[in-house]
Amino acid sequence: MDRNARNVLLQHQSSVRHRSRATQAVEFFNMLTSPELLETTEALLPEHRERLYPPMVALSMFMRQVLEADGSCQKAVNCWAAQRAADGLCPCSVRTVKLVDGTGISMPDTPENQALYPQPST
Repeated sequence: MDRNARNVLLQHQSSVRHRSRATQAVEFFNMLTSPELLETTEALLPEHRERLYPPMVALSMFMRQVLEADGSCQKAVNCWAAQRAADGLCPCSVRTVKLVDGTGISMPDTPENQALYPQPST
C-alpha cells in the first residue's frame, strides 16, 4: 500500500474512532427507531411495559457502554440521565439496581458447625 493510501486509511480509522467515542446512547436509540429500522426493531422486541428503561433504551445504553473505555454500567446510566435532563425530561435516579435475594440456609448451631462456619463478630 502506498504512503498516500495508508494515510487516507489511517485518517478514516481515526475519524471512525472519534465518532464512535462521541456517539451518545440516544443516537443509537434514534438509529434503531428510525423510519428505516422501526418496523423491524418493533417486530423483534419482546412484550414489555413502557418503563424508564424499556428494551430499546437498555439496548441503546448497552451499545454505548461497550464503546466506553471503562465499560461501566454506572457511566452508561449517568450518561442516559444527563441526556434526559438535556432533553428537558424529568430527572431520574442514577443509582444502579440492587437485587435482593430472599433465600437462605439454616444449620444446627453445633460446635463443629461453629468451628467450620463461625458467626461474624459484627
